[in-house]
Amino acid sequence: MNEKEYEEYMKKMFGENWKEEMKLRSKILQMMPPYVIENFKNQNMYKEKVKHVKEISNLILKNFLDIIKDVGKLLERKLLILDNKIPNNIKKNLEYWAEKNWIIVLSLRYREIQNLFFSKSKDIRKDNLYLMDEVKKNSKNEEINKKVFKSVFFKNNAFKSVLECYKSKNYYAGVMVLATMIDGALIKIQEKKENRRKIGKNVAKEINNKSDESWSLRYILDYSLIIWLEKFFENANDFSNKKLNRNMLLHGMYEKEITELEFFQLLNAVYVMAERLDDWREKIN
Repeated sequence: MNEKEYEEYMKKMFGENWKEEMKLRSKILQMMPPYVIENFKNQNMYKEKVKHVKEISNLILKNFLDIIKDVGKLLERKLLILDNKIPNNIKKNLEYWAEKNWIIVLSLRYREIQNLFFSKSKDIRKDNLYLMDEVKKNSKNEEINKKVFKSVFFKNNAFKSVLECYKSKNYYAGVMVLATMIDGALIKIQEKKENRRKIGKNVAKEINNKSDESWSLRYILDYSLIIWLEKFFENANDFSNKKLNRNMLLHGMYEKEITELEFFQLLNAVYVMAERLDDWREKIN
C-alpha cells in the first residue's frame, strides 16, 4: 500500500479529518493500560493495523462492563496480550477504595475507573456522592436488576425486599438483607462435598489464590471485589470493630445509623457479584 492509497483508505475509515482523529485515538491509547494495547509487531499491513487500533480505541468510550465483554472477544481472536501483572500502586489504590467501602462500579467508563479507582480520592465526599449516584442509576436499570433476579445465588424475594427498602428509605433493613445475600451467595457457589463449605473471606481468599493475576479487566474487577469481601468479613474482635461489616451487622452489634451511602455501597457489591459469581463457581469447585 503506497502513501496515496494509505491516505485514501484512512479517509474512508475515519473521514476527511482522519489525521486529527488518529491524534485523538493515539492519546486515548496512551492513557490505556498495557492489557488493552495490541501487539502490532507481527502485523504486515496498515489496513489490519488501523482496523485493530480503531476497534481497541473504541473501548474507551464504553462502560466497564461492556469493555470486559469486548475484551473477551478480542482475546479469543488473539488481538490482545494479557501477560502483565497489576502494578502494586494500583493494587494499593483498589485496597484504599475497599477501605472506603467501594468496589468498582460496573457502569463507569474506563476513563472514570482510571481517574477514581487507580488513585486515591482528592475529595472523598464528592467522590462518594458521584459513585452513589451511579449505583442509584443502576438500581433503576432493568437489565442490571434482571442479572440479580436471574442469578441462582440470590433469592428473588430478598432482592425485591432490598428494592422496596430503598423506596421506603429503610436503609437499615435493606443493608441487613444485602448482608445476608452476600453471605449466602459465597456459600452457594460451592458444591456440597464431604468437607464443610467455606464462608466469607475464606472464599474470597481461595478465589484469589486460584486466579491468574494479569493486568486484565476481569482480574482488576475480581481483585476489587475480593479485597472488599475480605474487609466486609473481617473479625469483629469481640465486637470492638466499629466498622460496618457482616459480623457487626448480623450479630446486632452495629450501633451507628445506616446511611443511604452504605446502602448503595452494599447494593453495588451485589451487582458486581451477580456479574462475577458464575466464573467464581467454576474456579472454586
